[in-house]
Amino acid sequence: MRVRSLSIPPSFLSLAAAVLLAFAMRPQLRAVEAPRLVQKDGRYTLLVEGKPYLILGGQIHNSSAWPAELPQVWKSMADLHANTVEAPIYWEQFESQQGHFDYTNVDQIVEGARAHNLHVVLLWFGTWKNGNNHYVPAWVKADTTRFPRVIRPDGEPIDVMSPISRNTLEADKAAFVALMRHLSKSMATSTPSS
Repeated sequence: MRVRSLSIPPSFLSLAAAVLLAFAMRPQLRAVEAPRLVQKDGRYTLLVEGKPYLILGGQIHNSSAWPAELPQVWKSMADLHANTVEAPIYWEQFESQQGHFDYTNVDQIVEGARAHNLHVVLLWFGTWKNGNNHYVPAWVKADTTRFPRVIRPDGEPIDVMSPISRNTLEADKAAFVALMRHLSKSMATSTPSS
């Protein structure tokens, strides 16, 4: 019997990378160090712009990060006196056709957060969200041979992507890399606010 070792799920790595990169986006962009966690005497502190940072945040509901919903999001964040908003990026919207990326939603979230002086943490809803494949593109859902599902003991597939599929990993990774490149480029070309 051959045993395969499993690595950390790509969705976890994607989320961790997204949080660190996206959290660096500030309303007023300037050359600052990336956010980081530091440990001292067994305690951890999040540093943003080199200073301790306490997140006073709100999270956009799983299926509410669409442009038409954002005005209410910004009002809610102001009512909460939040300094940070967590917002989902849906793989199904971002890459509805394989290899064609739509940056509309992510740009509106980032621009809205900047306009409302909020930090933003982007949450990648890719291969898994709460263990299911609800946010994968239709082209992934439709091709169960290329993108296999988990099979129950009785032989029935369920709506959970197989964690050992190289094709699923590569497709999710390609979309996530495109997102990170876009964010990096948009951060580099943004003009600091005065």
